[in-house]
Amino acid sequence: MPLKHHSDLLFYSEIADTDDIPYLSNQFFVGLYRDAALQPILKCESSRLVRFRRWMLARNLARPTPDFLAAALVRHSRGALIIRNVGALSGYGPLLYASVLHLARARGHKGVSPSLEPTKILAKPKKIWQRFATDNEYADKVAVKAFDGLHAEPWLNMIYSLIPGHDLFDFDAMRSKANAYWGFWQSREFDSSLLMSPARKMAELSVKAHQEATAAVVV
Repeated sequence: MPLKHHSDLLFYSEIADTDDIPYLSNQFFVGLYRDAALQPILKCESSRLVRFRRWMLARNLARPTPDFLAAALVRHSRGALIIRNVGALSGYGPLLYASVLHLARARGHKGVSPSLEPTKILAKPKKIWQRFATDNEYADKVAVKAFDGLHAEPWLNMIYSLIPGHDLFDFDAMRSKANAYWGFWQSREFDSSLLMSPARKMAELSVKAHQEATAAVVV
């Protein structure tokens, strides 16, 4: 299961590492996106003439134009992250799951698990979890710990975590670029909260997929 990763991808989390997770909902959005303006912005930030380059670049860029490729609603429970609704363009689902594994480790959580509700997981997500649990390419990178769950598939009743010292891809670089990207836009008085709407719309693709799958079963 190769991860469909590109150097221009950025990671979004509604909750920053330093923020408290909302007590009442315990859930937040995450996602993968890109923007054609990323490379000019990175070049600008690495220049010695940052202020001048920012001014020149701002004359050509009116506002952020993030293009979301995948997003999920993630819930925090008992020290772990639970992936719930996931919407992704073809091929980007596994990378989003891998990103959440990295996020969990970065924030000191004990791991990531699938939704605890059997009816909330479709066929494609099930296969992604199975590959993380059984593929040899992840055997020395991803640790699994079983728990008593309701799923018929044993690999869905597990908490997944990254083994210390091992990465699935360069998650830190993805987040570093995202910080530089938003550093530029914040200087133009834009805020990363505007990513909430496209992340929500992408995650809602999962809701639609569940509705269609349920309708197909009923028919």
